[in-house]
Amino acid sequence: MRLPVLTFIIILLLNNILFVKKAHAIENIVQNGEFEEMNEHWEEHNGNITLEIVNNVVHEGTQSAQITSTSTGSYGIEQIIPKIQPSQWYEISAYTKILDPPDKTFVKIAWYASDDGSGSQISTDESIQLSTVTDWYNLSFQTQAPDTAHSAEMRLIVANGQSYFDDVAIIPFTPPTPTPTTIPTQTPTPTPTATPTPAPADYDHILISEAYVAPNSGEHEWVELFNNNDFTVHLEDWYIDDIADAGSAPIAFSLDMEAKSYSVVELSSSIFNNSGDKVRLLNTERTEVYAFDYAESEKGLSWGLESVESTDFCLQEPSKETQNNACITKQTEDLGEDGESNDEDEKNNVAVGSASPQSSTKMAYGRYAQSFPLTSSHISPTLQPSIVHKETRSQPTKSTSFPFDAAAGLYSLASLAAIFVKIKSRLPF
Repeated sequence: MRLPVLTFIIILLLNNILFVKKAHAIENIVQNGEFEEMNEHWEEHNGNITLEIVNNVVHEGTQSAQITSTSTGSYGIEQIIPKIQPSQWYEISAYTKILDPPDKTFVKIAWYASDDGSGSQISTDESIQLSTVTDWYNLSFQTQAPDTAHSAEMRLIVANGQSYFDDVAIIPFTPPTPTPTTIPTQTPTPTPTATPTPAPADYDHILISEAYVAPNSGEHEWVELFNNNDFTVHLEDWYIDDIADAGSAPIAFSLDMEAKSYSVVELSSSIFNNSGDKVRLLNTERTEVYAFDYAESEKGLSWGLESVESTDFCLQEPSKETQNNACITKQTEDLGEDGESNDEDEKNNVAVGSASPQSSTKMAYGRYAQSFPLTSSHISPTLQPSIVHKETRSQPTKSTSFPFDAAAGLYSLASLAAIFVKIKSRLPF
């Protein structure tokens, strides 16, 4: 039995459509773009991002990615795409649906010369930015990889809000070659292509003005920056880090800073040690551009520049996004009531006093000292040389000074002898 020719043609077309769709799926170089394997192959770009795989809002299949951002910066989830062909054309697409209207949501691809997405990015391309769409929308565009690109990073970005993503794809394709024709026809509107974004600019005079490294309970660490330039800067994919190779991964951030202004990078997880560490600012190439060390910290206080013209840091009351407070002066020596040190050695030693014109003795008990007069009916008031008696004990001790010399001793002995002779002469024996 022979099928009608029309039926045969319809079957052939259907098979061709299915083959093309299957080939399209095979050529997608994004892994787990439908999120049917949960969050496999995807990573959160920053601590301000939360990724949750849900099944109640989907474009196709059974699951999608719900991305929530608590930062106004451009953060999201990302996936490294290896084996990029230099100069190859690619169609980038991702379906998105907005739940909590964010400041913006979009997709971005960054190109790298390495095979694994490491090193500095060559350039980036991105889709249009949405903030109000309530139904599924395909953020798609076509672009050509740089002639030195060998890997890429696919980024799904949400700023300060919540969006869903599903059916993420990167499809290589060959642009059709226009067929020359002599028949005047309307020139087809070319498919808009994203303009490659230059690599993020590097800037001088971006300072770490303050760092909150020992927060109170319930608070988070943060680092305050100061743009000491006379123009606005855009810091994209810069990093905050502690001492190099210490175990904590650098924290990425992006922000705009007006001239001579402060901005704060919030850290959702702690990376600094309370007992001493280093606070570092890295540019997009992870090169250190500013840093300072501290040897200790105090809970609830920050380390801040004495001024933006200085390079000296000191402990301060936190002053987030405003001019730094004055340094906190800490007393480093325990002083007594008389203004002298209360050192333990000084507390237990004897204070030795010399004779004064008023013939007095100084007595010391601990850190307190007082003077009192010393008199004797057997000592000549005209004799000034003295004998000093010194005594040392573990308990409070004293020292005395007597105006008494050899001449005074002889005078006293002679007086006693004369008295003794006189008394003896009157005795009956």
